[in-house]
Amino acid sequence: MLIKNICRSYNLSGPLKAPFSIRIDTAGNISAVGDIPDTPEPERIVDATGLCISPGWIDLHTHIYQGVSDAGIDPDLIGPAQGVSVLVDAGSAGHITFPGLRDYIIKKRNYEIYAFLNYGSIGITRANYIGDFETDAFIQPRETLACIEQNRSYIRGLKVRACKAVLKGRLGCELVKAAADLAQEAKAPLMVHIGEPGPRLEDILKTLHQGDIVTHSFHSKGNIVDPSTGKIIQAAYAARERGVLFDVGHGAASFDIDIGRKSIAQGFKPDLVSTDLYARSFPKPVESLAVTMTKMISCGLEPEEVIDMVTRRAAGVLGLDRRGLEQGCRACFTLFKITDHIQIEPVMTILGADTYGAS
Repeated sequence: MLIKNICRSYNLSGPLKAPFSIRIDTAGNISAVGDIPDTPEPERIVDATGLCISPGWIDLHTHIYQGVSDAGIDPDLIGPAQGVSVLVDAGSAGHITFPGLRDYIIKKRNYEIYAFLNYGSIGITRANYIGDFETDAFIQPRETLACIEQNRSYIRGLKVRACKAVLKGRLGCELVKAAADLAQEAKAPLMVHIGEPGPRLEDILKTLHQGDIVTHSFHSKGNIVDPSTGKIIQAAYAARERGVLFDVGHGAASFDIDIGRKSIAQGFKPDLVSTDLYARSFPKPVESLAVTMTKMISCGLEPEEVIDMVTRRAAGVLGLDRRGLEQGCRACFTLFKITDHIQIEPVMTILGADTYGAS
């Protein structure tokens, strides 16, 4: 396959003068990069005139345990068909239900899917009706740790939902601290869902360690912006100084564009951009990672920053090797365009010798 006349690359190593081309061999590896002539042999040609290329996009927050979690949707609807090369299920499964996610969702796909394991034993089965921590029996740290250790190829972190609807007033910040400590023991990041205050956000932030992630950082339900002053709370700055990461995690009701704009205007930008695509946010209001990326540009981020958040930074969270353009590297790219109105639109995902989307 020859991808011809790419106009610009983002986050891909190598001094490349546009337009340039990439040849991918039948095994799915890069065989040539640069000014590549056509060959007389039959070869698929992808005309990328006017298109940009980056490492394959990564969506760090989705819910794709379809058929078990009532939040779950078909991963094929939001993955490579929409420019996304890697999906992460963020806490749909706990240690009891994870084998099904692994065997019937992850292993059935020919693209990468990883998981953040829920700190609650059964994960999210009926969201906001059966709590992740409905009883003390749903909290089994040793079994959770064992599940992580036995499934390192698939599990890349721990997830805890720390909001009023989930904790139901029975538990507080001590649960978040216990989850954060377990994640440290597992040598994995903790992703914390914040929503309507159960524990106060300031208290949650104090429990987190370097590399931990706050998702839904820019909603309007008690967030990083002090409503009385319109300023970023000091606890958020302190957490960032310690290396805590802040993720968009858009969702159906977990992003407020005004909060996003206020935060970015003050220089407090997200570290990561993800969608929280699930049964009540897909297809509307979230739609796709590309739409969420575009929305963040409208909040004040540059396209280069947003693409970095869904490629290099997200890969770092998952411990994935950087996707490059060197000969012999496995092909893992998203081809896309940036319109005159600064909308990001995916055109094709290239994974090895396979392509997804319009050619």
